Amino acid sequence: MPNSAKDGFESSQSGIERKESGNRSSDSSVEPHAAESPMAPVYTPESAEERRFQDFLRRSDLPPNDSGHRRTSILPEELKGLNWGAAILNVIWGYSMKMPFGMLVGWLILFSIPFVNFVCPLIWLFKGNEWAWRYRRWEAVEDFRQVQKKWAVGSIIALVIIIILICLSYKWYLNLLARIGRAGF
Repeated sequence: MPNSAKDGFESSQSGIERKESGNRSSDSSVEPHAAESPMAPVYTPESAEERRFQDFLRRSDLPPNDSGHRRTSILPEELKGLNWGAAILNVIWGYSMKMPFGMLVGWLILFSIPFVNFVCPLIWLFKGNEWAWRYRRWEAVEDFRQVQKKWAVGSIIALVIIIILICLSYKWYLNLLARIGRAGF
């Protein structure tokens, strides 16, 4: 019985070899010199539309969209710059850009340290576009720009609201001090 299983394997293996050799000689999409070489066959487009598309890709100056690939993603040159959404609404922005949870917690800890919390938004300002491209998948560069512009507008609005609240709380604090001074404490 072991011999028959072995023979069956050999015969199926030789059948595969026959099929592969048959496919190589009859495949019209493979260049003739590629079938004779030990390397893999080279694909050539069948239709004129495929050939035009391949030519377009070869002539195109557009870099491949590799966004969302974490460490291997490379930020296109036209996207390098400042990211105000990341600088002002940093951890909320980072969560929406699908940054790792551990990285966000680490930044929260750094923001709680005095004097370091002034440097952290600057880091986010300069590295925000790179992180957004690296951690989230984008359809196109225009899509990236549109979303980051919305974040910039939203963060400026949030900053204005925060400044107004600080001014109101400061005014309230001065009124409280004046009342305490009149009360004689």
